[in-house]
Amino acid sequence: MVGLFGDFEKKNLNDATTAGDAPLGGMTSSNSRKLCWTFAALWGGCGEAGPIDWTTAGPAEPALPSDEPELPAPIPGAEDETELHSQPFRPVPVGHNHEEITETGLPMLPHALAQDLGEANEDSDYDGSMRPVSRYHMDNCRFVETFALMRESYDALVTALSPSAYDRATAIAKFGIILHQVQDFYAHSNWVEARQTDLFDRGNLLPPTGRTGTLLGPMFVLREDLPPSFAINRASTGIEARLPIVVGPTFSRVGLITGTYDNVDRSVCPAAASVAHGDWYAPLPATHLYLAKDDPGAVLHEEAVALARRQTTEEFCRLDRLVRLRHGDRASAFLYDTWQVNRSLQASSCGNSRAIVAAAWNTAL
Repeated sequence: MVGLFGDFEKKNLNDATTAGDAPLGGMTSSNSRKLCWTFAALWGGCGEAGPIDWTTAGPAEPALPSDEPELPAPIPGAEDETELHSQPFRPVPVGHNHEEITETGLPMLPHALAQDLGEANEDSDYDGSMRPVSRYHMDNCRFVETFALMRESYDALVTALSPSAYDRATAIAKFGIILHQVQDFYAHSNWVEARQTDLFDRGNLLPPTGRTGTLLGPMFVLREDLPPSFAINRASTGIEARLPIVVGPTFSRVGLITGTYDNVDRSVCPAAASVAHGDWYAPLPATHLYLAKDDPGAVLHEEAVALARRQTTEEFCRLDRLVRLRHGDRASAFLYDTWQVNRSLQASSCGNSRAIVAAAWNTAL
């Protein structure tokens, strides 16, 4: 399998090109394979994703509160604004933007570098090769495709951060794509509607797979390949209409979806759980008719922004772990020096990255 760590059958996981790139410890091909399987739960196995056990996907989920969040008050003077600023996730009259979320989510980086990453992030909304494709924006329930692209981007990003072959342009571009995806997760999915206050992924080495029936937090990932023996129940109005309930043979869970959007690739959301994304430039429809929280007038907009900012921080922590795993401790030091990382802020945000990576090595050996 060729993936973030290279070909596990033929190549040592940490095949250092120079003495300065020495990994945490030597590994044989056999041990590399063990490490692959150690991480199988994070990325679906070593080349082949195992089947979901549909009878034990989870216990019954407690009923959600039925009270609907109060709609945010209109922003004073917004209707009089003529200059457009990029809102988090979409351009609207006033507010935050992807660049601002990136800068405030990466306090350990110098402002100029965080700004470059923010601009690369916003390229996903303006580059014609990325703008209409769901996997760049977490649209149309394309979780599998989005997380696969994240892993591919991390592969290229970590390669670009090798001390022996540093490629700043590639690193900035790939990290910008990743940050756009994770920020859009909170704007385009129903995560915050389900009263989730934690991140969808943290403390791991790789993003999840996003396959139907896997869990992100307590939520059941929903796509159109849900077995027919499962039922989907959904309210017709109010915030509950954004929260399909998956009813299985022995359990029920809240289903995780993203809004449907007219991209070049069709929606793979189940018909019974489809909610339109909604357009930023149109008047906001009734709550149950759209899912996006891009607009500051949208329900739960601020909650989505706050989680997007925290996930941005977590992705830098993940990057540090992956650089250490691929290239070794000296490469992490190279990253800190080259990107002028504030080590104190990094440590307070990420904890002991080296200990996490060392534990992964030790588990595989």
